[in-house]
Amino acid sequence: MHRVRRNLWAALGALACLVPLAMATGSGPATAATDAARRASAPGVTATTIQLGLIAAETGPASSTFGDSATGAQARIALQNAQGGVDGRKLQLEVVDDTSTQSGSRTAAEDLVSSKGVFGVMSDSTALTGGGADFLLQQGVPVTEQSSLTGSEPKYTDEFTYVQGQTPTPSTSLDAAFFKSIGVHDVGYVTYNDPQDIAGFGAEKQGYAAGGLHFCYGDLVPIGAVNFTTIVLSMKGANCQGVFLSAVESSDIAMATAIEQAGLHIKQLYATGYDQNFLDNTEARTVAQGQYFRILVPLDLDTPPVKRFYAALKKYDPSYKGGLASFGAQTGWIIADEMIQGLEVAGPNPTRASFIKNLAQVKDYTIGGLNPTGVDLSKRWKLVGPQCAYFAQLEGSKFLPYPRDGKPICGKVVGGG
Repeated sequence: MHRVRRNLWAALGALACLVPLAMATGSGPATAATDAARRASAPGVTATTIQLGLIAAETGPASSTFGDSATGAQARIALQNAQGGVDGRKLQLEVVDDTSTQSGSRTAAEDLVSSKGVFGVMSDSTALTGGGADFLLQQGVPVTEQSSLTGSEPKYTDEFTYVQGQTPTPSTSLDAAFFKSIGVHDVGYVTYNDPQDIAGFGAEKQGYAAGGLHFCYGDLVPIGAVNFTTIVLSMKGANCQGVFLSAVESSDIAMATAIEQAGLHIKQLYATGYDQNFLDNTEARTVAQGQYFRILVPLDLDTPPVKRFYAALKKYDPSYKGGLASFGAQTGWIIADEMIQGLEVAGPNPTRASFIKNLAQVKDYTIGGLNPTGVDLSKRWKLVGPQCAYFAQLEGSKFLPYPRDGKPICGKVVGGG
């Protein structure tokens, strides 16, 4: 199935090269002078192409959220190729499944770099993708990702995420500010027992305390967990008023179901689920009515960048049938856009070193305007200024902005920085 899909994407990419899109951003067709100057400057780079890789959780427990990441990445790349690629080079993509495991991530990274010879790697799975982090660092391979591969050590200078402050400490009072806005003061936190989330667990507690909240309960669960009965009963016993679950969509639905079955009125915040897949799931829509979701980028805004995003999905993603883009398509698009941004600043004959050095100097990365607040990549290992995020609330069959004015909620950096 994946082979058929990728062959289709290859055909679409070839067609895209013939169709200029005035609405897109990025490099235009190369002049004769730059065409003559292009050369093979690094692994995966030829005079006419750049080979890129994507590690995605196409199978396994994380696939409920990241299984279709390739669709978003391919759409962003097709859009760029329609504008002539980057410095006249067309972008090509290899997709490898990490099976939602650290060992699978390591195998995928080695396959992409050693066997397929890619220039850079996009990672769109969970924190379990840390399995390949050391290998990619040793090879000096630039990485763009939906969350930090390791989350704890700034030695991974080859990694870039679109979230400022990859390390779990210092923490912020952002989540506390959100819960206080909905009248919740006793809050629990549940996430996965992988290295990144374990490292960040203490920072979340610290952020709650800094924001004036009481941490009523915390727990770590296996990735893709779908049995939350014991956890919900424990939160009931601890008199929790709210809970933040940082997990994939299958776990979101399981948590909401367990809370409803227990007859509790715990206000819930989910890190994933803001997509059409969730809205189309009758069970999910029923059990999560009135609950809240963290948003990667506010896709309900009627802005040119949002219109460009959806126009590209309609044109280049055969699986997109309208509505709110899937979470995987959102993250796939974003990490592909950040990879393209790195290539654009790496120079006409990019090297892995020039990519890493120059992307680390970008101070206002906005995902092509999708993120109104922007990210300072020069401080990607350091939380600075107020930390802000967008939220939505499920009402009926729609996600409505929360607060209703659509403005982000912000918190302060705590614990140093």
